[in-house]
Amino acid sequence: MNETVTLSDQAIVRIVDLLQLALLTGTDIIDNLRTLRLTVDGDKLTISETENEMFQAAVARLNERAEELAAEGMRNAEDN
Repeated sequence: MNETVTLSDQAIVRIVDLLQLALLTGTDIIDNLRTLRLTVDGDKLTISETENEMFQAAVARLNERAEELAAEGMRNAEDN
């Protein structure tokens, strides 16, 4: 028996987030989509809490690194 499920709004938003992440980092969207883990909840595919926490932590690390690079660029610009 095949069961039909749909993406939850949360899952759709995560796909958009992954697309934006791929554009910002220059990574392949396919690689980003492969990291997506969904959980069946009734007739919807949703993001698990663990998946959500891992994604938020990864985005926070990327943001920290971007701030470090920006600060480094400012220091280099001041030196020149």
